[in-house]
Amino acid sequence: MDDKDMHLIAIDVRDASAQVDPRTNSRFNSGNISVVTGLIGYLFDSGALGNDAHLTVITPYAEQRSLYVKSFITFTSDKGIRWNGHGKGGSDNCGLHARA
Repeated sequence: MDDKDMHLIAIDVRDASAQVDPRTNSRFNSGNISVVTGLIGYLFDSGALGNDAHLTVITPYAEQRSLYVKSFITFTSDKGIRWNGHGKGGSDNCGLHARA
């Protein structure tokens, strides 16, 4: 992939608030997950992301990463896309590598 093919989108969701998972003491923000998953859905549906799309969502919180992975699994199942993603253990990001 050439540098010209790489894009970065930063999202700050107004009125979305972080919560803390009492089991892990890790933060998460359901509003952010909803907005990001909706944006990814729009990009796939519009054809802006092709069958070989590679996306990475960076988050500093383990619980947020876990919820993104669950959201992406549901998303790919609903869209009929094969899930090739993972939440990298010990890392602060999760990748969505999807192929139709």
